[in-house]
Amino acid sequence: MADQANMPEHPMLTASPVGSFPASQLSLLIDREPADHAGVWLADDAQLTRWVLAALSASVEPGLWSNQIEVSISCASSAAIQSLNAKFRDNDKPTNVLSFPADMPFLPGSETNEAMTMILGDVVVCPEVLALEAEQQRKPVENHWAHMIVHSILHLNGLDHLDENTAEAMESLEIAILSTLEITNPYVAASAKQP
Repeated sequence: MADQANMPEHPMLTASPVGSFPASQLSLLIDREPADHAGVWLADDAQLTRWVLAALSASVEPGLWSNQIEVSISCASSAAIQSLNAKFRDNDKPTNVLSFPADMPFLPGSETNEAMTMILGDVVVCPEVLALEAEQQRKPVENHWAHMIVHSILHLNGLDHLDENTAEAMESLEIAILSTLEITNPYVAASAKQP
């Protein structure tokens, strides 16, 4: 497990969960059409909000909590996410989730609200791939969704897993966040249950 010294340098990051990011400061834009994903489990607004807030609580410096943070989450079919994956990652196959950081500065506050808004970015989830992975890894699909949403929010905040050190740091933070949601370590669970 990585120590805090291995955490990537990023102005938004904090090394461990401290307190809770205020729900009133989160603007979560959710786009999903249940008819497009018939027969596949979909997280509801409350679940998505809970998971995003947990990730923000651990990855946004408390000094920034007075600002509004906007995140977009949308669901895509296997074909649609494959197209996005090919276009943006040169990987022509379906994937579970894609994160698109906004790389935007804070937007200024208004006359009635001095708090600034940070557009964190977009998360695109493929419910069909998540369901298949959860089944293959023999874990509850809800837990897998939570893990992938937390993982994506950390990506939007600048974390990555390009090498062993950054991967360990990101996984450690994910495990800590998921434990606050009473979800067991997904890496141990996945490796222990593989056939």
